[in-house]
Amino acid sequence: MKRIAIVCSLLCLPLFSALAGTLTSVAKVEEATVFYKGATLRCTATAVLEKGSGTLEISGLSPSIDRSSLKVQAGSGVLISAAEFSSGRFQDPEGLKRLAAMRDSLSLLQKQMQESANRTAIQEKMLSMLTDGIENNLTGRSTGATVTEITTNLDLYRKNAETYYKNLDAEHARFEQLSAEEAALQERIKEAEKVADKSCGILKLTFNAPAAGKAVFTVSYYTAAARWTPVYEVNVAEIGQPVALTAKGQVRQSTGLDWKQLKLHLSSGRPDKTNVAPTMSTWRLGFKTNPVRSNQVMLAKSSASDRMVMEEMVAEAAPRMDSYVEVSDAGLETSYDIALPYDIAGDGSLTDIELKNYEMPASYEHFTAPRLSTDVFLTAQVANWDSYRLLPGQATVTFAGAYVGKTTLDKADKDGSVRLTLGVDPSVQVTRERTDEMKTPALLGNSLTVSCGWTNVIRNAGNKAIRLKVQDQIPVSSEKDIEVRNVRYAPEAGYLNNVTGIITWEFSLAPGRTQEANLEYKVKYPSDKTLDSSL
Repeated sequence: MKRIAIVCSLLCLPLFSALAGTLTSVAKVEEATVFYKGATLRCTATAVLEKGSGTLEISGLSPSIDRSSLKVQAGSGVLISAAEFSSGRFQDPEGLKRLAAMRDSLSLLQKQMQESANRTAIQEKMLSMLTDGIENNLTGRSTGATVTEITTNLDLYRKNAETYYKNLDAEHARFEQLSAEEAALQERIKEAEKVADKSCGILKLTFNAPAAGKAVFTVSYYTAAARWTPVYEVNVAEIGQPVALTAKGQVRQSTGLDWKQLKLHLSSGRPDKTNVAPTMSTWRLGFKTNPVRSNQVMLAKSSASDRMVMEEMVAEAAPRMDSYVEVSDAGLETSYDIALPYDIAGDGSLTDIELKNYEMPASYEHFTAPRLSTDVFLTAQVANWDSYRLLPGQATVTFAGAYVGKTTLDKADKDGSVRLTLGVDPSVQVTRERTDEMKTPALLGNSLTVSCGWTNVIRNAGNKAIRLKVQDQIPVSSEKDIEVRNVRYAPEAGYLNNVTGIITWEFSLAPGRTQEANLEYKVKYPSDKTLDSSL
């Protein structure tokens, strides 16, 4: 019976061992899908389990997670019966090793500083003793010292004092150097302490293992403490060349945990938005008893009036990210899947990731609207913009190697193209003048008639022919009592949009040549009223 009891106790030992203590493991972020706001992380943790039931604490998770998104899977047939998430402290083993090594270095530095201070004290004491001894030799006798004795003692003092002073200067310099190294190391230790011991999420699992052995646990969750923004660099080397565009992703995460060598996906998805389709209800219309107030909702599309471009492209032989990034459209979102592993700090600092490089055929033209500005802008028009599958974002622009400014890349125009402004071309000059000074309005009956005329003169002072688009404008009446009549413009090849009142001319302008764009119109309105705009 005694032998049977011993055998039974040995058989039950693994079960009691598993139940006796809680196992621990540290999760490693393997993969991250980062959205415009938020990220989904996939982590793995390993643990050596005994057969039977037990508990496992997995640390190294973000403390700021959406608990409803938390999913746990276990390998090796391990059954997870309960999971509990809480916040706690995470001590990184590697970080603690580095911290211990730095503290050892600090102790060694402080020991060297003390030794230097001791040597300094010894040199100062020896110098003091030398000075006192020489003074006693020269003054501590009843008769005065001879010239020979004075000379001998002074030579002895000079020879030994120079050595002591040199040694003191060397020790002072060494002590200052050691002090600077100590201060720098103290700062590094403070930062390392923050990294080695920080707040984190802890997942406590209750499991049942069918057999003893190593098991891998996969944990995935969504956190709002990460985001990415698409940005672009646009470069035009010269007119006639394709537009070179580099797409980048600016990634930042403040989960408090560093991501090391993880697989990264950048997605345009918005899991933070409500994913429930709205339901229509009955719209009942009745009378209001209160005074009617006008509530207007203005929807405005942000204008990209800034200029843009990027720095020059690197040599063709240089490696590029194109081979390591795949762009995919998964129905409702666009995703950049990056093959290279990345490190991204968890302190909220910005990480720029190059995604794709494009060469876009473009047509170039100069544009001016003298009524608004006499500047002439060089523009590049890129066709089939949607085929590049670019997300809306900010872009910097360079032209001929010079920084131009910033703009916003958004959706294409109705013709499927996007127009990029490359800056003002000073070699194309514009003047705008009235054809006649505005005369006193002519009074006829109860109406006034004002005659207006403008001449725009454009000169190409450059050494290359250009394509030029010029726009001017006539006023459009919003009242039945205001008439805009007798509209004339030259050249007659211009196009007048009767809805907007904008007249557009397109020319080819050779070097040194001048082109005019003229406009005349009359405005008739009641004499007892005043126009809300100057003509």
